[in-house]
Amino acid sequence: MDLEKAKAFLSRNSLTIIVGLGVLISLVLIVTTPTFKECIHSNQEAYSHYPPKEGAPSFIGIAYWCSGTVIKESAEAITALATLFIGIFTLTLWLATERSGEHFQVTERAYVKLSHTPPGAMFTTDLGSQMVVVQLQVKNFGHTPAYVTDVYLDVRVLGEGEVLPAIPEYPEIEDRERVEGFLVAEDLFYHTVTMGVTQAQWETAHTQAGRLIVMGYVDYRDKFGAVHRGAYAREYDGEKDTRNLYATDKAWKKRNNLPIITQARYNDDLVIKPV
Repeated sequence: MDLEKAKAFLSRNSLTIIVGLGVLISLVLIVTTPTFKECIHSNQEAYSHYPPKEGAPSFIGIAYWCSGTVIKESAEAITALATLFIGIFTLTLWLATERSGEHFQVTERAYVKLSHTPPGAMFTTDLGSQMVVVQLQVKNFGHTPAYVTDVYLDVRVLGEGEVLPAIPEYPEIEDRERVEGFLVAEDLFYHTVTMGVTQAQWETAHTQAGRLIVMGYVDYRDKFGAVHRGAYAREYDGEKDTRNLYATDKAWKKRNNLPIITQARYNDDLVIKPV
């Protein structure tokens, strides 16, 4: 039995284990008292001359009667022991309730994630500047409502030899539109973001070693009060925009030129502020 199975077994059978231990410890304490031993010895001597057929009590009967004697004489100690076990049981019940509450929050809370509609990244020119346009889908995949407090999206261009940092960085964007909303379970809304790149970045992105990265996040608060950040990171794949790779217009329109980035932390759901 591994550790997780052992924990699950103890959690399911905590009451039975506590009661069993209580009975066992009580019996040990009773039979080891001087009063019990003296009572057993005295009664065995008193009935030793009686033939079994003449009604002499058995050892079990004597032990049962002697146990009652010990209980009467040790009422205060037994009350204290019972109180101790009640306290242990109450603590166990409280811990089980806490674990149950944590499990409920994890399974029932909101999970809001960003995705994008086809084709992913679209490109336009505005007053001579290159623009990258992405229509985001903001959806609650959880079981309870979520309060979206912010949606952030930016474009990065990496040249030859450049890599993404181990921890995502989200520099502040001047005059950025903040998006808020309320999402019930399985509810969603769309948000279109237009991002500009310089001519030098545009040329770098279209070299063989260049990488155009679209990354951001959605911040949201679940109904239990915790604040989360659902990260989003995709990398533009220009080959997906080659028309002759698709047999039909329908397949062409449903293409995805922004495959997911698999680097750790870039698509995680993180707790920013716990309950």
